[in-house]
Amino acid sequence: MQEIAKLQGEEIILIKRELNQDEKIKIAHLGRWTKSDILADANKFTTLKEWTKRPAYQAACKYGILAEAKKHLISNQRPKGFWTKERVINDAKKYYSRKEWAMKSHSAYNAAFKNDWLSEATMHMPELRKTWDLESCKLSALNFDTRTKWQKGEGGAYNYALRERLIASRYTKSKKLNEINNVVKKLSG
Repeated sequence: MQEIAKLQGEEIILIKRELNQDEKIKIAHLGRWTKSDILADANKFTTLKEWTKRPAYQAACKYGILAEAKKHLISNQRPKGFWTKERVINDAKKYYSRKEWAMKSHSAYNAAFKNDWLSEATMHMPELRKTWDLESCKLSALNFDTRTKWQKGEGGAYNYALRERLIASRYTKSKKLNEINNVVKKLSG
């Protein structure tokens, strides 16, 4: 490495430092975890989530002693059948939108989806998706002065116009459309 550094006009300076506890454990057990070492490492933790980040967890999986090593650890995983319809609906009430609910409480959302409870659980949430028709699409187009701004500002209306062939989906750069006037004209026509 020193030779490569010299060719590039750089110099490598090695600095001696103390290893932290995690580094010492990794080096001490590099390729040679024993059952007692794995169990001792697991006993330092109270939750499974904390322990899964450790090399001993991977060794326990590799040597087939995971069940024994994690006996005392608390798992945050909910038991099968935890998400009843009532619990799902109560959990959904904490969130404003389906997207927020799905991101922040994905297990409840998935239970609602699998059990076909989504519509009932999300009744309190406002409908964020707008249904477009010709008139609302025209009004939307009038709020923007270019196709690009329209597409970015109200993509739903723009996509409706494309889908319904109210505007051309492609145009060449040399034949630039006369911005929103042509869009509105084509929407009207």
